[in-house]
Amino acid sequence: MHEMGKYDVPAEIDHALKTANQTKLHYIGFSMGTSMFWIMCSTRPEYNEKIKLMTALAPVVFINNMVGFPRLIAPLESIVFPLLEPILHGEFLPPWLLKIYNTLGSFFCSNTFIAETICTNINFLYAGWDLPQSQVNQIPLFYSHTPSPTSTRTLSHIAQLINTGIFQEYDFGISQNLLVYGQPNPRKYLLERTTAPVALFYGPNDAVVNPDDVQRLASQLPNVVLNTPVNFSLWNHFDYHLGKDANELVNDRVLKLLEKF
Repeated sequence: MHEMGKYDVPAEIDHALKTANQTKLHYIGFSMGTSMFWIMCSTRPEYNEKIKLMTALAPVVFINNMVGFPRLIAPLESIVFPLLEPILHGEFLPPWLLKIYNTLGSFFCSNTFIAETICTNINFLYAGWDLPQSQVNQIPLFYSHTPSPTSTRTLSHIAQLINTGIFQEYDFGISQNLLVYGQPNPRKYLLERTTAPVALFYGPNDAVVNPDDVQRLASQLPNVVLNTPVNFSLWNHFDYHLGKDANELVNDRVLKLLEKF
């Protein structure tokens, strides 16, 4: 996650601007896509000058108040991930395993009864309960693509953020931290370096991103132009792409922001 924020996102921005022959662009991030943006601004603050507006959907920075099931796994981070990394060679959900998962998930969730009783509730364990916004007919497509593969270290890093409530670089342990950072603790990401305008959208019933954590984030950003809940009391973490009313409640509002900035 750190490297994606420090290297990949800046490379994507530079490529887009060069291709379009522009000097600035809009950045819209969802979940970890927002984390990477703030990592970029902390480590390479010159990229603020290339951003018209950063629109953050379910911003993941402070997540120690998460109530979804990853919260239960996070305390085991120092035990589980050191074991998984050599076994999986640093890759969580290798292609062969992911293909099996996606195929089975898409197949079983194509049954309406299974989709309504099992598949949606698996999502709710992670994202928060919101049956009224669930599009059951989209669940097979969702499971054919979700989750995506990533590194075990990214998941370990996220677990550390849950455990500590501190938005900081990866914690290797005291001895390795001294070698990597020159200090016993990881370096904190500097949110105050995000000088680009930021719009924050969050779900009142998001089991990953607690509204209180979003307010903590907003208090540390110097240029927040919008800080708003989605106007639906059960809006969860997955509703941004699965919600029946996503166009009306989120997308249309984002488009108006793009026009304004």
